[in-house]
Amino acid sequence: MPTIIQTNRIYNNLGYWFLIFILLAFIGFYKTYFSALLGPHPSVVHLHFACMALWMGLVIVQPLLIKYKKISVHRTLGKLSYLIMPLVLITSAMMIKASYFAYKLRVEAKVAEGMATFTEAEILHLSAFEMGLPVFYIIWLAIFFLLAIYRRKDRIPHSRYILAAALTFMGPTVDRIFVFWFETFLLWGFIPIEYFAYTLINVILIFFLFLDKGNPKGQKALGISLAIYLIGQLLYATVRETDPWENMITTLMNF
Repeated sequence: MPTIIQTNRIYNNLGYWFLIFILLAFIGFYKTYFSALLGPHPSVVHLHFACMALWMGLVIVQPLLIKYKKISVHRTLGKLSYLIMPLVLITSAMMIKASYFAYKLRVEAKVAEGMATFTEAEILHLSAFEMGLPVFYIIWLAIFFLLAIYRRKDRIPHSRYILAAALTFMGPTVDRIFVFWFETFLLWGFIPIEYFAYTLINVILIFFLFLDKGNPKGQKALGISLAIYLIGQLLYATVRETDPWENMITTLMNF
């Protein structure tokens, strides 16, 4: 079992491991964004990418600043996140809204062309259902960032909540790799691909729970994070087919 000192070293080196997210993002978004970077894109796409890139940069750099004892720089950049994270959340919400209406228009076009036979009510239901994944990830990101800021004066829980927040990168990148490189929405023909990213997130948090054995503060923060993810995953699997979900998403998208 690693000692607390060894565990702290692992957290201080997380910046190096987070570099994997750059590779995943490049692969996952290559076909739809990077390969067509000079092509026509709504302005919000570039703005959202810039905000996410800044946030990812902070996630990578911050633990390394702790590792190399650049505490004052770490704190300054931490304050910068108070500006960057709201921009990430706002542009994420804008992207979700754009995706909602783009999906809705595609389904309506198929109906108009005789390729599908959905009613207007069914189109609204399908559109709300499709927005489930990004909505849950943006909620997770907001929750974990707020928890990290709330515990910012206590390094141990703060770093654990930042880890949980960073793991929200997993879904948008890994899912797109399956869709655009392997052209599948299902694993083994019946498991939705998003559950693969969910499993990775859960396994990583359980692994760090093991590393924090004997460290109550770390285990509590990680346990809370895992519980939040599991509750969200359960809700994701159950509420998207319900009328309250449809009503909530439809209202938000037309706000």
